[in-house]
Amino acid sequence: MTSTKTVPQVLSCQELKELLQASSPSVVVLEADAGKQVEADFKAGHIPTAQYFDQLEYTTPTAFMPRGLPDVKSFEDYLTRLGVSNEDHIVLYDRSPAGFFAAGRAWFLLKTYGVDNVSILNGGFHAWVREINEIETSEACHPKKEKKFIVKLNEQMVRYFDQMIANLSLEANSPERVQVVDARPPNLFYIFQKAGVDLSKPAIYTCQGGITASVMAFVAHLLGQKEHPVYMGSFIEWQQRAPADMIIKGDTKPAVS
Repeated sequence: MTSTKTVPQVLSCQELKELLQASSPSVVVLEADAGKQVEADFKAGHIPTAQYFDQLEYTTPTAFMPRGLPDVKSFEDYLTRLGVSNEDHIVLYDRSPAGFFAAGRAWFLLKTYGVDNVSILNGGFHAWVREINEIETSEACHPKKEKKFIVKLNEQMVRYFDQMIANLSLEANSPERVQVVDARPPNLFYIFQKAGVDLSKPAIYTCQGGITASVMAFVAHLLGQKEHPVYMGSFIEWQQRAPADMIIKGDTKPAVS
């Protein structure tokens, strides 16, 4: 039986079922969403014990950054209400076809706010329904714990506009310049080697709005890359603020710059 000390970073449905059967108080299951898109679906049926987690709660959208980081104090209170403490192991899942879209972004958010033990359910909700088919239909309760969640900000997980400008202003062959990986299609479908990403070196991940980049950062983490921050504003901000000579147009732009 899987113990909380050996929970893999990508968790199978059977492994999660065993954890739930063990009734481990240190495992918290969160269904990840981004903007209450599937809240009604969650209430209609979800993985047993799961709490609904809207990662955009307590964020302030702007024209440059529609999906920023939530207010720290409010986020601490939010996770505490969901029954999460710093000692828990969090298992994330979502309802996307692959099962790690919103969950991948939630992984990035939790890592940025200092959560050490996070796993993603392989295949997400749809895989759970196919393989296990144990669904809880009652509305999730918010368990109370004596301990609360405290944010421990990991600034190495994020990059902002000024940092991106400074990085890309360096000479292309400068050893200080960090590779930038664009996770928007068609680059999303390249394997890392084909896209020219060197996983032995740091990389900054970007996309259109920050979610797909977070997924790619998670995959890079699984593949052993040590530094994989996400550009928070991504292309939504970049196209509005970057100098014209730093916006490459056309169909032949590289995945890595």
